[in-house]
Amino acid sequence: WRLKIEGRTAECRSLFIPSLAVLVFPCVNKKAQDRRDYSEYLIMDMDSSPEEPLLENDDFSIEQVEAVQDEVDAVGDNTTNYFCWGSPRIAEMVVCLIFYIATCATFSYGPFAPHQRPIPFQLLESGDYARNMANNETREGDTISASILVFIALLLQLALSLLRKTLGGHKSFDDLHATFCVYMLASTINRIATESVKNYAGYLRPIFYEECQPDDTYSRCTADDEGGASIRKSFPSGHASMSFCGLTLLTLYIHTKFGMGNEKKKQETKRIASLVDAANRNTSSSEIVYHENVDRTSLRWKYFTARIISTLGLLPMGFALYISAQRVVYNMHFPADIVGGAVLGASISLFVHGLYF
Repeated sequence: WRLKIEGRTAECRSLFIPSLAVLVFPCVNKKAQDRRDYSEYLIMDMDSSPEEPLLENDDFSIEQVEAVQDEVDAVGDNTTNYFCWGSPRIAEMVVCLIFYIATCATFSYGPFAPHQRPIPFQLLESGDYARNMANNETREGDTISASILVFIALLLQLALSLLRKTLGGHKSFDDLHATFCVYMLASTINRIATESVKNYAGYLRPIFYEECQPDDTYSRCTADDEGGASIRKSFPSGHASMSFCGLTLLTLYIHTKFGMGNEKKKQETKRIASLVDAANRNTSSSEIVYHENVDRTSLRWKYFTARIISTLGLLPMGFALYISAQRVVYNMHFPADIVGGAVLGASISLFVHGLYF
């Protein structure tokens, strides 16, 4: 969290942990730390230029010290709401959560119904009815909820973010904010796209006859709930789209922050820094090339490790593929439903991930 104060930035060291079950977000304010940071800035501003370090033994007049204390107290007394509840990151997290909950409620309880395809049958010359065998399968089992998969992926990425912050010495909580928002936004967009296509297509599931229990003339379903709307929502697969959406986000995060993506970014930053430093010192081009070629062996080992991490990062997507294939094994979807859902979910996760990372 950062707040600009007279052209400077003071960091609010408040850890905000969002919960999917609540809309009220608490914020713990570290007022003493904020006052200390701001007082150091004010003293530095009075006694030295921004380029000069703050000296411990500087002498100040009583009036200067009292002026600093008054301004620090004023800032400390007014930071709680501005740092926390007025933060754009908190606001964005609240908006993402409300957007997600509103979308789920809309499609769960809203007046949306799938396209009503007629019950498929063929009337034979003998007067008997023949069924379409593609829709005459039986349910073989149930798979884990796709929402649970996304929630597990969210928790894993939050844990990795905290691990990276702890071990890597990162002071910012940007990863936690981005992780929460990227999962909420991606899941919401994916839910809207998947449910919209499902309702528009109205494609029948392989277990349609089993759940529908059509009457003797195959004009309507006789089941208590007429088979439910879900038997007409085969394409695309919601499990495939949700699992690929959530677990692809986890794969992309591992690649970007721990794998090859992170290593390339660090090397590019070092290269640019060396060029800027060389330009400031009027270094010749030959010396710049020499600087870039230093310690190639160490760099190759870093790339090797990063490639292994990025490759292992594909495991979440492999699990998403397993869950999707399981839907075909249990006769809940056709293979084309799985492909459509997987492409949809992965595409949305790739786009939303690029908005935050």
